[in-house]
Parts: sequence; structure tokens; C-alpha cells
Amino acid sequence: PPAQLTAAGSTQIAGIASYCWREGDDGLCADYEGIATADEPLVIDSRSTVTLRLPITTPPTTVQWALQAVTEQDLLPLGSAGYRSWNVYPAEFSRALALQHTQTVDLELDPGLYVIRVSVWWEGIGDVMYGFFVHVEEG
Repeated sequence: PPAQLTAAGSTQIAGIASYCWREGDDGLCADYEGIATADEPLVIDSRSTVTLRLPITTPPTTVQWALQAVTEQDLLPLGSAGYRSWNVYPAEFSRALALQHTQTVDLELDPGLYVIRVSVWWEGIGDVMYGFFVHVEEG
């Protein structure tokens, strides 16, 4: 299930890059090239607070946040309707986030386009890599 990123009253549904999800004795895994994001960016100011909402309320075991400035040259010729795929390895900035379902993150970024990669792992449930696409405006 997808995560959400909200800023200034607008919400973006995450793209899902790779995952391994378990249900009982069964599981499903998929690996994709690049980081999938929404096609249209979430527009934020250079100083913004964003809210990350994970899809399940079970506290995660790890949450890793990574940020990368991007240009159109970082786009991969992949993707499906409504989504873009980005070549953004490694990230410029990475940090661990709190192990909770919903949290806020304060950002101070230069104007431009960014991909945010959020890697989450839940013990006994699975792991997923989410992608968000943001456009930072002067503000």
C-alpha cells in the first residue's frame, strides 16, 4: 500500500519502487529500476514542513529518508501512466526518521526539483521503497 506526503494542504501518493510484502506464509516481492514517483510534483516553499503518512499503523522497524536534486536528465525511459521513474542513486542527503506511522519533516531546500526516497521496513510484514517528487519554489 502507498504512503502519502502532504504539504501546504496538498497531498501526493507515493510511487512504489521495490517491495517485499508478506501475508502469512506467502509473500510477494518486486524490484524495479529507478525510483517511481507521481508524474506531477508536489509544490512546496524553500522552507516547508511536510507530513509523511505511512499506509499501516503498525510502528515500522526502520524508516530511512533520502533526498536527491534531479533534472530531466535523471528520468528513465520507463514508467507507467501517471508515474515517472528516476535514476537517483546515491542520494545527496539521507537520515533515519522516527519509527512512527505519521511524522513531520522540516525542509530547507534550494529551489528546484527533488526526489524523496523513503525506505520502510516492518518486522514480520515487509519492506517497501516509496518515491515522492517535489518542486521547491522560492519562498
